[in-house]
Amino acid sequence: MAVGLEVVPTPFRAPRANAVCERLLGSVRRDCLDWLIIMGERHLVEVLHEYFEHYKRARPHRALGLPHPIRSSC
Repeated sequence: MAVGLEVVPTPFRAPRANAVCERLLGSVRRDCLDWLIIMGERHLVEVLHEYFEHYKRARPHRALGLPHPIRSSC
């Protein structure tokens, strides 16, 4: 492919094989992309970069007992 991605087929009759990926993509769509009108590839990259910074640093994580994983200095 043009961007260096490789397609990996999902195993047959394995509904949980894509669970982590589907969860992440669903979160990105619901929390970020459903609220914005993306004006081009560059805009999409900037929006996703900002969202993932928030995703990694600012939001509470259930797996960690709901604290913020990295406290910001704000």
